[in-house]
Amino acid sequence: MQLEEKRKLTLRLEEHLIQRAKAYASQHDTSVSHLVESFFRNLSSPDEFIPETALVRQLNGILPPEIRLEDYYEYLVEKYNG
Repeated sequence: MQLEEKRKLTLRLEEHLIQRAKAYASQHDTSVSHLVESFFRNLSSPDEFIPETALVRQLNGILPPEIRLEDYYEYLVEKYNG
Protein backbone atom coordinates (compact mmCIF):
# COMPACT_ATOMS: atom_id res chain seq x y z
CA MET A 1 0.00 0.00 0.00
CA GLN A 2 1.47 3.31 -1.10
CA LEU A 3 1.22 6.27 1.26
CA GLU A 4 -0.38 9.30 -0.30
CA GLU A 5 1.00 12.74 0.34
CA LYS A 6 -1.25 14.77 2.60
CA ARG A 7 -1.98 18.33 1.56
CA LYS A 8 -3.44 21.31 3.33
CA LEU A 9 -7.09 22.29 2.82
CA THR A 10 -8.52 25.56 4.08
CA LEU A 11 -12.14 25.56 5.19
CA ARG A 12 -14.22 28.58 6.13
CA LEU A 13 -16.82 27.82 8.80
CA GLU A 14 -18.78 29.71 11.42
CA GLU A 15 -16.78 30.10 14.62
CA HIS A 16 -19.23 28.10 16.74
CA LEU A 17 -18.95 25.15 14.34
CA ILE A 18 -15.17 25.23 14.55
CA GLN A 19 -15.34 25.21 18.35
CA ARG A 20 -17.82 22.31 18.32
CA ALA A 21 -15.61 20.34 15.93
CA LYS A 22 -12.54 20.92 18.11
CA ALA A 23 -14.41 19.93 21.26
CA TYR A 24 -15.79 16.77 19.59
CA ALA A 25 -12.35 15.83 18.29
CA SER A 26 -10.81 16.35 21.71
CA GLN A 27 -13.49 14.25 23.42
CA HIS A 28 -12.85 11.44 20.92
CA ASP A 29 -9.05 11.67 21.08
CA THR A 30 -8.66 12.64 17.44
CA SER A 31 -8.12 15.75 15.33
CA VAL A 32 -10.45 17.88 13.26
CA SER A 33 -8.34 16.96 10.23
CA HIS A 34 -8.94 13.27 10.90
CA LEU A 35 -12.70 13.88 11.29
CA VAL A 36 -12.84 15.68 7.94
CA GLU A 37 -10.70 13.00 6.28
CA SER A 38 -12.99 10.25 7.61
CA PHE A 39 -16.04 12.15 6.39
CA PHE A 40 -14.63 12.42 2.86
CA ARG A 41 -13.53 8.77 2.84
CA ASN A 42 -17.11 7.74 3.61
CA LEU A 43 -18.40 9.93 0.79
CA SER A 44 -16.17 8.25 -1.75
CA SER A 45 -17.22 4.72 -0.86
CA PRO A 46 -20.97 4.62 -0.16
CA ASP A 47 -21.21 0.85 -0.65
CA GLU A 48 -18.62 0.20 2.04
CA PHE A 49 -19.92 -1.20 5.32
CA ILE A 50 -20.46 1.46 7.98
CA PRO A 51 -20.70 0.06 11.51
CA GLU A 52 -23.94 0.63 13.38
CA THR A 53 -23.96 3.53 15.76
CA ALA A 54 -25.29 3.24 19.30
CA LEU A 55 -28.49 5.02 18.21
CA VAL A 56 -29.07 2.59 15.34
CA ARG A 57 -28.56 -0.38 17.68
CA GLN A 58 -31.01 1.18 20.14
CA LEU A 59 -33.67 1.70 17.44
CA ASN A 60 -33.18 -1.74 15.87
CA GLY A 61 -36.29 -3.86 16.37
CA ILE A 62 -38.66 -1.07 17.38
CA LEU A 63 -41.09 -1.83 14.56
CA PRO A 64 -42.87 -5.19 14.70
CA PRO A 65 -41.63 -7.61 12.01
CA GLU A 66 -45.03 -7.74 10.27
CA ILE A 67 -44.88 -4.03 9.40
CA ARG A 68 -43.65 -3.36 5.90
CA LEU A 69 -41.36 -0.37 5.42
CA GLU A 70 -43.51 0.82 2.51
CA ASP A 71 -46.59 0.91 4.76
CA TYR A 72 -44.71 2.80 7.46
CA TYR A 73 -43.41 5.28 4.87
CA GLU A 74 -46.97 5.91 3.64
CA TYR A 75 -48.11 6.41 7.24
CA LEU A 76 -45.39 9.02 7.81
CA VAL A 77 -46.21 10.82 4.57
CA GLU A 78 -49.88 11.04 5.56
CA LYS A 79 -49.07 12.11 9.10
CA TYR A 80 -46.60 14.87 8.26
CA ASN A 81 -47.79 16.02 4.83
CA GLY A 82 -51.35 16.45 5.77
